[in-house]
Amino acid sequence: MKHGNFTRKLILSYLVLAVVPLMIVLAVVAANITKSTEKSLQAGLDSAVLLAEEQFSFLKDTMEFISLNVICQEGFLQKAKGLTYNDNTTYEERQYYQGVAASVCTYPNVVSNYNLVYFNEMGHFITSEKYNNKYTFQFRLRPEQIECLDWKEETDRNNGAAILLPVSDKAVPEFDTEALTLVRAVRDPGKAVGYLAVQIRLEDMNYIFGIDELSDSEIMVQSEGQVIYVTEGFPEQEFLLRGTEELRNEHLIASARNGDSQITVTLSSPRSLVYVKVFRTVLTFLIEGILLLTLTIGGILVFSRQLSMPLVALKEEMQFTTLENLKTVTSRKPFERYEETRYLYEEFVSMRKRLDTMIQNEITLKTLHIRELLHSLQGQINPHFLYNTLNIIGIMGSENGDDGVYDACLKLSGLLQYFISDRNSTVTTIQEEMDHTKVYLELMKLRFEDRITYRLGCEEELLEQPVLRLVMQPFVENIFEHAFDRGHISIEIQIRGYERNGRWVISIEDNGAGMNPEMLAALQDELHLAWKSMLKEGGQVRDGIGVRNTILRLKLYYNGDFDYIIENRPSGGFHVELSAVMKESKRNERNQGIDYGG
Repeated sequence: MKHGNFTRKLILSYLVLAVVPLMIVLAVVAANITKSTEKSLQAGLDSAVLLAEEQFSFLKDTMEFISLNVICQEGFLQKAKGLTYNDNTTYEERQYYQGVAASVCTYPNVVSNYNLVYFNEMGHFITSEKYNNKYTFQFRLRPEQIECLDWKEETDRNNGAAILLPVSDKAVPEFDTEALTLVRAVRDPGKAVGYLAVQIRLEDMNYIFGIDELSDSEIMVQSEGQVIYVTEGFPEQEFLLRGTEELRNEHLIASARNGDSQITVTLSSPRSLVYVKVFRTVLTFLIEGILLLTLTIGGILVFSRQLSMPLVALKEEMQFTTLENLKTVTSRKPFERYEETRYLYEEFVSMRKRLDTMIQNEITLKTLHIRELLHSLQGQINPHFLYNTLNIIGIMGSENGDDGVYDACLKLSGLLQYFISDRNSTVTTIQEEMDHTKVYLELMKLRFEDRITYRLGCEEELLEQPVLRLVMQPFVENIFEHAFDRGHISIEIQIRGYERNGRWVISIEDNGAGMNPEMLAALQDELHLAWKSMLKEGGQVRDGIGVRNTILRLKLYYNGDFDYIIENRPSGGFHVELSAVMKESKRNERNQGIDYGG
């Protein structure tokens, strides 16, 4: 449509005029940020390499100090030399071994970060790692374990001076954990009587030097020209072959050397990190630019909306159409601008009228169906009650033969009057239901006399609440059917009405025998299935009376928003709770709540 073409062209023209300058600005900003970022990263690298060099030099000095201090302990050399004698007795060999082990394993400055290892050509082996629990004077290293050590000859020629070995898991026998190792020969004048190694594990070294904190950098450490430690990402081969200067095209390089410890530390950071940081900064500027463009385009759309008012008005008509305003006819003026929108509006109005007719027909059908169900269920309750009541009167007439029959008939006439009053309505009030239930209980008391007592109470707010007729009596009848047994010859019934969270609640309880658990479970299942069946299209009302029909009637009357509890009380007896939403009612100012017992 013309409106769509116009809006699209307007937005495209604006984007061409706005995006080109934005790209030029971003290019200038990116160039300046690249220079400043590279300078900042190089400065951080220079500072970090000096700190790392000092830490590695200190580590080497500490390991040298530990090894010298062990060797200089009183009696260490004598015991180390004694271990090499060929004519030692078992006792002498044990004494020499334990003396050397005491110096190696109990050295006071050896903490968990360091491991000390001592061994000699005869295969004696001592380590602080195991605290000599595994190794004894009888243990011997295999000859091949000693011969494979490529540093031993250099150490022998070094006249007792220390050598720092590259990080490895094969630097010393019996220790397969990657570690940095410093070794020296323990010499008796003229020959080496053993070898002492001081180690620190790789993970401990990484923690001490904060290797994880240098996540943007790679590190290489050299001692006297030999690489002793290098991280995985450091370009070691390129560095050794091409030198520092050639690598600067691809990496930022910083190096520091300690003349005393002969330690050289080199840090490398790929230049790609510079571009990543520049990209993030430029991306921030780009997002801000896009937001600005978006706000401007929003203004353009608001302006262009004036050209699409008829369609917008029709859209709003559709959005705000409800059941209440289906018949309402709005002004045609907003839609007269274009012939196409006028046709759309006229068809929309026609559709609303058809929809309103269909909805009204459906509501009428549903109402008639529900009313039919209510009357059918109501008709099933009354015969059941009349049968039970007449049965009670017959029993009383045969058992008592006194004026109680007359009293029972009077009460029965009151109940019949409640049944037949206003036959066109199935609705009454909670107060009338309470009064009817009281009459019924008085009738039962004539039959059972002192074997039953009862109490009814209802809050004033509930008295004028509308409710279906005969919703309490089936549950009271149920009490007399199940409450009495040999252990319960008398029962107490309590009926209460109260408000809870905007809902009316009627509670019916007794202290009798309760219902058989299997019968109770079957009743609950039947109620659940009956309601599901009732909701099905074309569901039929089955023959039945009592509790089941009462629950169905209440659910239909409250459109499903009705809750109930039917259960045995833990302390004994039966408990029923009926609950539904409170409805507005005309209160009788005479009502002050009811509370009566018998």
